[in-house]
Amino acid sequence: MAVYDFSVGVFRSEYPAFVDETKYPDTMITTAFTSAETYFHNDDASIYPYDPPHNYFRKYLLDRATCHLLYMASLPVDQVGRVVEPYKLRDAGMAYACPVPFRRPDLS
Repeated sequence: MAVYDFSVGVFRSEYPAFVDETKYPDTMITTAFTSAETYFHNDDASIYPYDPPHNYFRKYLLDRATCHLLYMASLPVDQVGRVVEPYKLRDAGMAYACPVPFRRPDLS
């Protein structure tokens, strides 16, 4: 199986909700994709098939996970279901959400 080469430009064209480069900078999208890769693996040993032009399942899965992480990061800080960075849960000793924390620059 092949490795899916992620491209921010192609991602933006396929998912128009994320075309705003101010709201969703390239680095934020790339970080979200990297986080999605930690969950679903993007290598030859992955159990999710990716064999263009016959099977694009891993691409679909990684792109949708990226969309989900970007959406969660765009929620207001006090919104239920918001991505919580590990440093905010220091007392609990665990974190809910993605292993690589990221957030929109305008929500800091």
